[in-house]
Amino acid sequence: MVQESGNTHDISSLTSCFRYIIDSQSQDGTSDVREILKILYKWAFKILKSGKTGSAWTRVELVDEIGQDCFGYCQQKGFLVNTKFHVDGDDSNPMLDGYKMVAEIFYEWFVAHYVTHIVEDRPGILDQTLQAIDPASHQHVYRFACGLSNICSEKILKYLEKNETWKDLALLCMVEQSELAENFEKSIRRLCSTINEIKDEDSALMERSKLQLIKIASWKKIPIKEILLMGCFSSLDLQLETIVLKSGQELPRGLLVTELRIQLEENLTTKHVEDILQFATKCEEMEKLGFDDCNDEIPINKIDTELLDSIRSKGLQIEWFSRNGGGYQLNLQSGIFELQQEE
Repeated sequence: MVQESGNTHDISSLTSCFRYIIDSQSQDGTSDVREILKILYKWAFKILKSGKTGSAWTRVELVDEIGQDCFGYCQQKGFLVNTKFHVDGDDSNPMLDGYKMVAEIFYEWFVAHYVTHIVEDRPGILDQTLQAIDPASHQHVYRFACGLSNICSEKILKYLEKNETWKDLALLCMVEQSELAENFEKSIRRLCSTINEIKDEDSALMERSKLQLIKIASWKKIPIKEILLMGCFSSLDLQLETIVLKSGQELPRGLLVTELRIQLEENLTTKHVEDILQFATKCEEMEKLGFDDCNDEIPINKIDTELLDSIRSKGLQIEWFSRNGGGYQLNLQSGIFELQQEE
């Protein structure tokens, strides 16, 4: 949250942060300005599609491209900065005075608006438009567009979810949506119906985004099909009833997950196993708990009677897969892990 001149601004997402920055410079909503912005958005898409977001132009070239009014507007708002450049990037060519966009992310902001206009005016060409915007190079376009328009976000999420490669980006796009949006809960439910992986190699932003969505799901009482912790488990705080990750972040309390799997890089102690089992019995919706890539020797011979009673009454299925490929399942009568028979 930001307070300015008695007003409070919510900057809880990338979109709201950038909107605050841009809108503080662009409050004029007249029809003339709206027409100028349409020109700017279309031109930004053309430049981004051509891969020339780092290029510079002379004043004459820019005016020829976007018109005097749009050029003047961009200059006035600080979107363009003065620069010197060689023609065609060749050092042997003369140095010219020119202009370039203040930063590539401004192109992405303008292109995101162009995408939202496509959704509103020509939805039939949305996929064709998105195919020209590489998600790996221009993820901000997708995130901004989802934050700018609820209708657009629903279509973009469906587009991204067609490709497993862009699953993580789809998560970041979800975070940009307003939690009050009608389709936000639909997006969360769609996410919860799949396997949710939290990886040790996830960036801090990605991990926080995944945990934020899991937290929202728990708050809205939406059951999660599966959570897979891949090398990121650190410890378990039984007092707080939460799993602590290596980053220090925590899974939310009251986790409504059907299956939890913990893939390990380090050996677990008996205390670790007992604590995790105790935690699992307190998770309302949990049906299966899996330990993957674990010690070849299970660090617990027999489950404590009281703990076993809790596991049995819940009907909780417990699996243990060792690094050498051996698979074990907890016998709910004896409290002993037994080797699974291959079918």
